[in-house]
Amino acid sequence: AALLHKRSKSLRERFLRHGNVSDIDEAVFLARQALELTPNNHLSRAMCLDSLSTSLYSRFRRLGNTVDIDEAVSLARQAIDLSPHDRPQHANRFDGLGRSLHERFIELGNVADLDEAIDLRRQTLNSVAKSDTTWCLRMGNLAEDLRLRFKELGHIDDLSEAIALQREASEM
Repeated sequence: AALLHKRSKSLRERFLRHGNVSDIDEAVFLARQALELTPNNHLSRAMCLDSLSTSLYSRFRRLGNTVDIDEAVSLARQAIDLSPHDRPQHANRFDGLGRSLHERFIELGNVADLDEAIDLRRQTLNSVAKSDTTWCLRMGNLAEDLRLRFKELGHIDDLSEAIALQREASEM
């Protein structure tokens, strides 16, 4: 399973670099195989779920098939449920689920997805030290989701918070 997982990640990277759809299709296929070979109670199961979720997200971004983003969201939730809360991967998995929910909101317009993405982005930000190299990026992701919700619902507090976050990020 580990070798399938690694090959899947490499194919996804090549897809992201060159855009060949056959690479992402094969990455999804191999990630599914790796997941199927990984027992439910195995320590690597969360990693396999997360990897398949990421590949499906990447394929959705290119092809726009909502089945892919729906499955990416479902798998990301499962990965979070299996991840120890004290590990750095947990924040990354929260962020990944937030990213998928953000994209699904863009595609389908369900504000509940955006609300959940914002909650996840907040949790991610609260679980990462300000000295972390990803802090500003994560803050920017939260600000962007708040700005989108302002555009959708018109709540000025969302826009004010987005501006404050963007200001703080630019001052770091």
